[in-house]
Amino acid sequence: MYMGINPNWKSFEDYKESLNKKYKKRLKNVFLKSNSINIQILNDKEILEYESQMQLLFNNVRESSSFYSIPFNVKSYLEFRKIKHLNSNVYGCFLEKKLVGFCSEWTADKKLYSYFIGLNYKINQSNSLYERILYHTIENGINNQVREIIFGRTAAEFKSNVGAVPKKSFIYIYIKNPILRLILRPMLSVVKPKKWIQRNPFKKI
Repeated sequence: MYMGINPNWKSFEDYKESLNKKYKKRLKNVFLKSNSINIQILNDKEILEYESQMQLLFNNVRESSSFYSIPFNVKSYLEFRKIKHLNSNVYGCFLEKKLVGFCSEWTADKKLYSYFIGLNYKINQSNSLYERILYHTIENGINNQVREIIFGRTAAEFKSNVGAVPKKSFIYIYIKNPILRLILRPMLSVVKPKKWIQRNPFKKI
């Protein structure tokens, strides 16, 4: 999933004004429900301080996803920050000073990459935490004047609610064992992504 950033958007308010009535109301409701959520950037010391909580929050998302991603060690963020051309940021989401979620971004070549996040599902729906993170990412993309935001594969319909669209990608697998290859070929040929509804939140021009 990815989202192109309209060059006419100079602020998050411009993005908001580009939405049709239904999705503008949805955005307003998300911000009302997530009003108590405080999102702040985490420095290296804070990443280490919240490491165990962040790992649990990430594992929540990983285990609930139909697309089961590989394990991720949140300490890796400290290594990402050492890469000079990669602008790496981690944001903590706090409710009453308790970490209830986090999101991470990398910016390079006018693209913002948003992949690994963590959520406390007990408060996710009541506080619109996940959707608030999506809007936070869009605001950062506009403020950093990127051309597009690259989201992950999961929660496609949720991401289309904010303006993201799918982009076809390919995965190539080579199985050395010819017998195993013969057995698995029919199974792999029927693997398809789950069906979902593509939304379009923007006003018609």
